[in-house]
Amino acid sequence: MIVTGTIHEIKDEEAVTDRFRKRELWLKLDKSFGDTIVTIEFVQGWVQTLDKHNIGDKVEVAFNLQGREYKGRVYNSLRGYTIQTIP
Repeated sequence: MIVTGTIHEIKDEEAVTDRFRKRELWLKLDKSFGDTIVTIEFVQGWVQTLDKHNIGDKVEVAFNLQGREYKGRVYNSLRGYTIQTIP
């Protein structure tokens, strides 16, 4: 899936475990979606793809939608794998 928007915030890298790390991108979606901010996670080797981007950049982000069940609840996450600045 692909979405475009403006970078609202880029969180610091987080070491979830000694073998798993992630970094969150907060993306304000284009007006066609209303005033919506989504969190897209970049994990493991994709963490550094956020290094060359800044708050306020207009970007296109490709991501996978992932979901899992745990103790009778479903948890979803957006896992980013590419991001590029657009004019």
